[in-house]
Amino acid sequence: IGDFYHQQLTGVRVNDLVGGMDDEYDLIVCLHTHTLPYFFPQEVKCRKLCYFSLSPYEPIEAPLFSDDRFDVYLCNSAETRDELVRCGILVDRIYIFPNSCSFQNQSYELGDSLKKVAVVSNHPPKELLELPLLESRIDFDYYGTAVKVKMLDGQLLSNYDAVITIGYTVVFAISAKVPVYMYDHFGGDGYLNSENYDKNSYFNFSGRPSCNKKSADVILDELKSGFALAIDAFPLVYASMLTERNISTHINQLLKFDIYEFKYVECSALQIKQAQAYSKLFLSNRYLQDIVNGSNESAISQNIISINNSLMHQSRLIEEIGNKVVNSQAYISEKVCADNLIIYNNISENINKNNDAINSQLNQCNEKINSL
Repeated sequence: IGDFYHQQLTGVRVNDLVGGMDDEYDLIVCLHTHTLPYFFPQEVKCRKLCYFSLSPYEPIEAPLFSDDRFDVYLCNSAETRDELVRCGILVDRIYIFPNSCSFQNQSYELGDSLKKVAVVSNHPPKELLELPLLESRIDFDYYGTAVKVKMLDGQLLSNYDAVITIGYTVVFAISAKVPVYMYDHFGGDGYLNSENYDKNSYFNFSGRPSCNKKSADVILDELKSGFALAIDAFPLVYASMLTERNISTHINQLLKFDIYEFKYVECSALQIKQAQAYSKLFLSNRYLQDIVNGSNESAISQNIISINNSLMHQSRLIEEIGNKVVNSQAYISEKVCADNLIIYNNISENINKNNDAINSQLNQCNEKINSL
């Protein structure tokens, strides 16, 4: 969890240390394929074990296994549910836990004019960025990793007359009684209303039902001309969202333990190895991407050697814990060296060969590796 989100988790203990987890839990919810064997290379005792899939497309969202070790399979949309079924999960073992929030009906009021619009996207297409150039009488505020990073909630979104967005922010905006115009890099269906609600809810308000791409002129025209109709349709949209996505309802369902008893859960040696391999690749790729993009100057100019050492230390730590379970031999240092040679060969292929400073650092790294 990044520092930004960690600061929002007051009172919550966050731990990402391998081997640093507790031995017993009432509830374990696993997100992403390899988290269970990664964090619990030894068996763990729990009362209820759940897997939560957040996407029908991203491979890392597929569960590690489909047998009865998971008591419940959770998913964020009907679209994701259908993909789990296609992968062999029985539909009666799946519970849709959609993007949800708390609804405070008396805290917000629906607006009546379009003067201020929030555009929320981490990947805004150019047609959304062009809107302020076409209309000076509407204030457009942009939020996202490329512009302004801020924790979005109902209190902030309630300051706007409409929100252009997709995904989870749709839920927060409706809960704050702000009409939503659905559009992002996939395209979108425009204002959310009672006629397109079910179809867009199935696809998690992602803009994917139609993938309808539009020009900035068309978006602006629909935004203004359709605002009055969006206000009229809003009570039905709000009622549907409240029924479907009140977080208290889903949390209460998740915390039902009446039919579950404590049990020991253990992953196989192969699953532990796969989790270790994914962790190594993830860490390596993250550092490499920063270097190739030129977005981590300190990694380029100062810390390439320390990156190598960090990866080797992480690999050895995970391997040491895994060996306690599978009784395998100690990790072979020559293999670590070979892996890191591949890493730095990849760096050499992707970084500008004419940059003498970077090439100098790479040569030093290879010398260090060869001397291990």
